[in-house]
Amino acid sequence: MKPSGIPWLGDIPQHWRASRLSQLSTRIGDGLHGTPQYVDQSPYYFINGNNLVHGEIRLKSSTRCVSEDEFRKYMIALDDTSLLMSINGTIGSVACYRGESIILGKSAAYINCGKDLARPFLFSFLRSPAVINFLRKEVTGTTIFNLSLASIRSLPIVLPPLDEQCKIASAIEDMTAPVGSAISRLEREIELLREYRTRLVADVVTGKLDVRSVRCEGRSWKEEIEEIEEYDDLPEEGQNV
Repeated sequence: MKPSGIPWLGDIPQHWRASRLSQLSTRIGDGLHGTPQYVDQSPYYFINGNNLVHGEIRLKSSTRCVSEDEFRKYMIALDDTSLLMSINGTIGSVACYRGESIILGKSAAYINCGKDLARPFLFSFLRSPAVINFLRKEVTGTTIFNLSLASIRSLPIVLPPLDEQCKIASAIEDMTAPVGSAISRLEREIELLREYRTRLVADVVTGKLDVRSVRCEGRSWKEEIEEIEEYDDLPEEGQNV
């Protein structure tokens, strides 16, 4: 082992080296600082940092579409080396770009890895507690947090040889797969509970469901709905609590 020269990283193996993310990537930037022209339906989407969930780009009911012309006007050159990161509001959520037809908003940054940096390794590195703590110290703002591109570019990173990066990333993926599956199941349960609450409230308000004399296990229907509403306060991935 040898000192990395970075206090929060500590010692690293002798054959590893320490660097900055800007030196290991071909390009780091963010998305459109403005609003594109939306259309009702199209295969092209405008996404922001809140669309980056558990390593994936997730389209939500609030995600807007853009025309092909808008897509070609604002598209950024992304490929299988590209990693996306949320830098506004929710900080530090990351996702791998997999060929989606998207344009980025200003709260989504992109990192194109260079030839010496494997994207799966960078993905795991950015999700590590040491890096998350570093990013939290770099944010600005009090109510809405912001992370600058300069902070991302200056991020210290340790670099094993390329084949070792791939082995490390593969081992981490194997160990965390059961946790990821459990999270997905819980997210689906929460989603179904929210749908149930919405439907229940609508039925009560419109009179389709008469609940004047209904009690659930000794509690009123109002108490049941209030308990379900607590799920709306759950934080998203990477959100500061």
